[in-house]
Amino acid sequence: MKNKCYPLPLLFLLLGLALAGRLEAQQVLPPYQPTKVEIMQRYRKAKVLDSLAPRSIYKAAVKPHWRQDGSAFWYKNFLKDSVPEYIYVDVVKGTRRKMPLDSLPGDTVRNQGLGRNWSRWASFSTDSLSPDRQFVAYIKDGNVLVRPAGSAANGSAGAPIAFTSDGDTSHPYGNLAWSPDSKYVVGYHIHPVKDSAVYYVLSSVGGTTRGQLHQHPYKQPGD
Repeated sequence: MKNKCYPLPLLFLLLGLALAGRLEAQQVLPPYQPTKVEIMQRYRKAKVLDSLAPRSIYKAAVKPHWRQDGSAFWYKNFLKDSVPEYIYVDVVKGTRRKMPLDSLPGDTVRNQGLGRNWSRWASFSTDSLSPDRQFVAYIKDGNVLVRPAGSAANGSAGAPIAFTSDGDTSHPYGNLAWSPDSKYVVGYHIHPVKDSAVYYVLSSVGGTTRGQLHQHPYKQPGD
């Protein structure tokens, strides 16, 4: 019996066709298609997670205000309903405690970072205590009041002065900030806007052949 000899180009062609056929056989699996049950389960899970997020994330960041000698710093937490609390950390003693704003040390500096997040408001302190530590600006019944530092908000040791009268609980002032020279207070007169709704139709509802119209609030550019 004579052995058959194939030309070298023909041999490479046969090997290439065999390899291509094998690769094609490996790729014939159909793409994954989730079932209706799986899709609905994922939508329900996403809805639950979305409902848990609003007003549930507190104490999310630490912006330290260090003492000049680097031995301690304080920072502000935001609690439920944006209520602030001030935490003083002594890094030498390894202690941490809550402190009222008026009793925080004065020889602290703000962590300026690298300056890449500059804004036009960067020169204003974001705390209600004035830089010279003489006054405290705060909100009461939606309006801006200023009292001497060290006095209670009820005016027991210094009568507060009301600087606005057109604020209320539905349209309050907020986000107060002092100028570096402690001569001015700036803030926002807030006019809340109700979120517009987006609508969607559930087309596959059990027990019926009719679609069901639903809606939920959703912010969009310009709202």
